[in-house]
Order: sequence, then structure tokens, then C-alpha cells
Amino acid sequence: MKKIFITIALALVTATVCTAQFFVGANLGLSSHSAKNEIDGVGTVKSPSSFGLNIAPKFGYYFNPKFAVGLSGSFGLSDSTIYTSPTKTKDKYYTWSVSPFVRYAFLQFGKFSVLAETNVYVAGSSSKYEVESSVDGPSTIGYGVNVAPILSFDVSKKFSLETKLNFLKLGYSYSKIKTPAEISSTATEQNYKQSGFDFGVNTNDILNVGDVTIGAIYKF
Repeated sequence: MKKIFITIALALVTATVCTAQFFVGANLGLSSHSAKNEIDGVGTVKSPSSFGLNIAPKFGYYFNPKFAVGLSGSFGLSDSTIYTSPTKTKDKYYTWSVSPFVRYAFLQFGKFSVLAETNVYVAGSSSKYEVESSVDGPSTIGYGVNVAPILSFDVSKKFSLETKLNFLKLGYSYSKIKTPAEISSTATEQNYKQSGFDFGVNTNDILNVGDVTIGAIYKF
């Protein structure tokens, strides 16, 4: 009997190891805008300019074709400049997040899969304003949990495309917003706390082209 249990255990371990796969994915966004206006009698006037960068890596481990755990994160930067002669105003905004996740494929048909992914995240942001001197702007810190359905398509055994579906919302969030005294309307530091719970199904929003994003993961 002992040998039977050992044989079964080894078979399960071997099956898990043979089907297990690491995977990585990432999202990279970069934008830059600037312009100049030629005005008769005035000359060249600079229009507002902006620069944005967002990096969001993801990596995880599939224990089997259906179940995986992983960790994702993000860092974002936006920098805008507004010219108001004879000065210019610069706004800088930073965002970050760290999010462990669990995903499970509950429906598979051919190369398509529908997954449920649960994320527990911690996120924050900070900002700076600069006219003649640099001043700290509002900052946030928060955490939350959400569940999102994902549609996946296997291009090959190692490469898949994914998109989050929009019609299901389920999550909880909490955040704290801090406004420094230098820019507060009351000349004192202000702290604002907010929390929210979202749940809903919207069949009118199954496919919202404006919000659709497609990502990719690579298994190895």
C-alpha cells in the first residue's frame, strides 16, 4: 500500500512539473506632444507640451494549464509644460503599483480561454508643480482587490494574446489623498480618505472599443 501511495504521489508531481510553465508579459506606453503657433504681429508662441511613460511588467507561474499565480507592477510618469509669458508652469505626476494575482481558466474552447484573475494591489501617486520654484502637489496611497474576466487566445504553445472583458465589475478599493499646505485652499495640510465597492454586470458594455487593450504573455 505504501508503494502505491508513493507511486501516485510521484505521478502527480511529475504531471505537475511537466505541465508547469513560467510566463512573462509587459505593457510599455510612451507619448510626446509639442507644438508652436505662428501669430501675426506676435511671433512664435509655444503651445503646451507633454511627455508620458508607463511600464507595467508581469511574471508568473502556471502550475498546470488552468491555474497560475504571479506578480505584476507598474510605474508611470507624465510631464507637462504650459507656457504663460514670461513664465512657464511644469506639472509632474508619478504613479506606481504592485499587485500579486491568482488566475484560473474556467472555460476553454480550442485556442480560446476565459480566465478569472484576482488581484490584490497596493498603489500610489505623487506630483510636483513648478513655476518659479518646485512645490509638492497632491499624493495618494491606496490598496484594493478586484476580480476581472480575461479572454485569452493562444497564438502558439508559448505565446498568447489577452484582453480584459468590460462587462463584469467586482472589487473593493481604499485610498488616502494628501494635499500639502502650500497648495491647500485652507493653507493647512488636508487628508481625504475614500473607499468603494463595485459589483455589476453590464450587457451593454461587453465590447467597448474605446477601452479595449490587448496584452501578450510568453511562456517558457
